[in-house]
Amino acid sequence: MTDPDQNALRTEARITRRLLALADEALTTDNPDLPPYLRRHLVEHAHTAGLLDHRTLNPRLLPYLDAARLRTTVGHETPDAPEGLWNAFRHATHQWDFGYPARNAAALELQAAALGTPLAQPTTPTGWHVHWATPNPRGELLGTHTTVGAMAAVVLPNGRPLAITGSHDKTVRVWDLTTGLPFGEPLTGHTRAVFAVAGVVLPNGRALAITGSIDETVRVWDLITGQPIGKPLNAHTGSVASVAAVVLPDGRALGIAGSYDGPLQVWDLITGQPVGKPLNARTSAVASVAAAVVVLHDGRSLAVLGSNNGRVRVRDLTTRRPVGVPLTGHTGAVRAVSAVVLPGGRALAITGSDDKTVRVWDLTTRRPVGVPLTGHTGAVRAVSAVVLPDGRALAITGSDDKTVRVWDLTTGQPIGEPVVGPGAVKAVRAVVLPDGRALTVTVTGTGGIDATVRVWDLTTGPTVGTLTGHTGAVRAVSAVVLPDGRALAITGSDDETVRVWDLTTRPPVGPSLTGRPGKMVAAVAAGDSDGRTLVITCSYHGPLQVWDLTTGRPVGRPLPGHLIGAVSAVAAVVLPDGRILAITYGHTGDLLVWDYLAAGRGGRALIGRTETAMAVAAVVLPDGRPLAITCGTNTDDEMQVLRVWDLTTRRPVGKALTGHTGAVAAVSALVLPGSRILAITASYNNTVGVWDLTTGLPVGPLTGHTGAVTAVAAVALPDGRALAITGSDDKTVRAWDLTTGQPVGDVLLLDAPVTGLATAFPIDGSPVAVIATRQGLAVARLPTR
Repeated sequence: MTDPDQNALRTEARITRRLLALADEALTTDNPDLPPYLRRHLVEHAHTAGLLDHRTLNPRLLPYLDAARLRTTVGHETPDAPEGLWNAFRHATHQWDFGYPARNAAALELQAAALGTPLAQPTTPTGWHVHWATPNPRGELLGTHTTVGAMAAVVLPNGRPLAITGSHDKTVRVWDLTTGLPFGEPLTGHTRAVFAVAGVVLPNGRALAITGSIDETVRVWDLITGQPIGKPLNAHTGSVASVAAVVLPDGRALGIAGSYDGPLQVWDLITGQPVGKPLNARTSAVASVAAAVVVLHDGRSLAVLGSNNGRVRVRDLTTRRPVGVPLTGHTGAVRAVSAVVLPGGRALAITGSDDKTVRVWDLTTRRPVGVPLTGHTGAVRAVSAVVLPDGRALAITGSDDKTVRVWDLTTGQPIGEPVVGPGAVKAVRAVVLPDGRALTVTVTGTGGIDATVRVWDLTTGPTVGTLTGHTGAVRAVSAVVLPDGRALAITGSDDETVRVWDLTTRPPVGPSLTGRPGKMVAAVAAGDSDGRTLVITCSYHGPLQVWDLTTGRPVGRPLPGHLIGAVSAVAAVVLPDGRILAITYGHTGDLLVWDYLAAGRGGRALIGRTETAMAVAAVVLPDGRPLAITCGTNTDDEMQVLRVWDLTTRRPVGKALTGHTGAVAAVSALVLPGSRILAITASYNNTVGVWDLTTGLPVGPLTGHTGAVTAVAAVALPDGRALAITGSDDKTVRAWDLTTGQPVGDVLLLDAPVTGLATAFPIDGSPVAVIATRQGLAVARLPTR
């Protein structure tokens, strides 16, 4: 190395050390103010000087850095960082916001905990600190896209891999798989949903995307400039269901588009002109819903087409004629097709079907290879094939059963265990990078309008830990402290089970509590009676059941459910004499109180209700009186009404409170010193209501959420302050000081909408929030200021 080079490195090292000294000084304060230049360019100086290590990449400083510059600078390397920190950062990149370091810190903690490597020290001294979380679905989340209909992937000549997704929102998005960030702006022009996407790199290095839409057009895009190439290709009279692209040995680039009107059209992607007439199918039932193109070693190009009638057709793109008779064997529509040429020249097609199987076909002999690949329990809607540098050929398949499976195409055997995701797998693509690693990109839908795009390393794959939990969305959560000081969380899920979690040690406690067939837990509540810790569960249409958390077995017979309508909410309270009261609120307004010690007698209706049920909470006053707080919609004028009930007299206390302009999703209550009672309500109009039940006056509302507020919990801190914790469909949790009405700390960003909240004091006496989402569970220390 020459002296000028050495001098340049020494200069970069001096700059790096000076910037780190400034950072260390700023981070000693509660509200660090780091210079913008440091935040944006420290990583570049450190990388050039060879100092991008654990001092730069530490949990306190990392949330302030520019994620895009850091990911671009590091590329696919794994820098010297504290254990688990870099992997957590990669998983948090999709939530990164340069303007909000505190939010980045919370996202970093959540991802580290979900990956099984929780950070030993908080990223901020006063903010959220996530102790543990159930594992995220495997892979790095790139972002969300409204109901993704198709996906493709390409590797640019410089080695950078891109994923392309098409969506119901009429846009096409491009994702940089190196940085984990969007690559440019969305591609717009289609006037209806985009259901088909393909990508191709031309011999001159130009990268193209080909997209097909319900608007009956095919568009070609330059992936670097983000601009359309030429005019839309209009030759179809039906929605475009599939597209594929191929570069021929003579350098020509062809695009193939199949539509629901039957014909298959071939296009020259450079000129934008159709190549010959459409290739007509015999019947409209052969609408090409999946397509792949492969170039054989002899130079021939074949299109492999999957169809609604379960047959697989092969076309020679040169002669434009069918290659033999259709391949038969599938008993359901063929929704996914991929093709690959093995190192020895053998060409294979891999097809996935509604019949839940994957089949492999030899395109030369036109016969199936081995037996069908079985294991999926739902329709197979995504298939991708790839040849690794060591010569192994793999197929990656995705299904409505929420799993991704990897198969060895030589042996026909699965490789490893299925990867379970948050929803049905809509698309999967695999690409091999110049360094030999293979990446897999998956698109999953979770039943709502959003789909998630994830990328994971097929060669190594990140370890996500061994903690297992619910297989369905968690809908309710409660927490209880045992006589020995241990804190437990109890969760109810769409998978029809109730699970108990130790908030300190993290694993589930004992087996899950399983209900009757078809049971869906709506809410859970816990209490302590006669030295036993009990949980009360209730399904939407079934009875209440009391469980002993020590044995995991039911206590007594189920309590009969509501005679009319489903149960909307359940709460429980422990009286000073040890009795447990459960309060159930039915959709039709029935409010019943159940005395556990008199379980055989059934519930006792409260008097005077006129609301359709939404939410219920319960508290015990210092004088021993138990109260219930209910929220519902008045059946006469559709107003949202909050009522307080004396559970001893079974009558309302005071007048009904009104003021919410949106339906109430949840309610919590808190008794402050002096017997002052606050009720906190979560509303679908994005606000949080606070009510002083002593004066009957509203205190609030609290605003800040950008989606429906779906969960709320309240806690009194040892220092006398009272906090409300709220969760929302906007995928955030917020803490509020109930005295000042101001937020406490910044928001905690999550990967899924919040469905339930509870609070407890399990860890060193510090209050924590137990957070349930549609994807799992997390436990986080509350922010203090």
